[in-house]
Amino acid sequence: MLRFLTLLACIMAPAWCASAPPATICWISNVAKEGDGARIYFLSSLTLTATLTRRDESYEAFPIKNGVPGQKGQTAAGVAIHEGEALLVYQLSHDSCTLRLQRVGPTLGVAAEARMRVPGLPVEVVRQFLPIE
Repeated sequence: MLRFLTLLACIMAPAWCASAPPATICWISNVAKEGDGARIYFLSSLTLTATLTRRDESYEAFPIKNGVPGQKGQTAAGVAIHEGEALLVYQLSHDSCTLRLQRVGPTLGVAAEARMRVPGLPVEVVRQFLPIE
């Protein structure tokens, strides 16, 4: 089923297939430690939409163009995320991903949950833990 959905996505959005290597989840190119949190870097060839929900339930919506988020005052690539925060990223109305900072044993990383919704088919969910480099 996942192969069918991937093939369908490549037919509907060829740019996604050309830019996203098979090992990539949620359009992420790298995750790095930053202070007590992490910085999530995205593939530079895409335009994404993101919403960062903070610990106090406030949120900020912004675009990510060529890997650089359009957050207020942001000039560097990547999005900083801290414990208790969630980053929702999506490219098309059918593709979304939720990212959270998580500790698995002694390893700090980002828990990614990707969802692909193709009309008429069940929602495809893929989860992956990305350790911080």
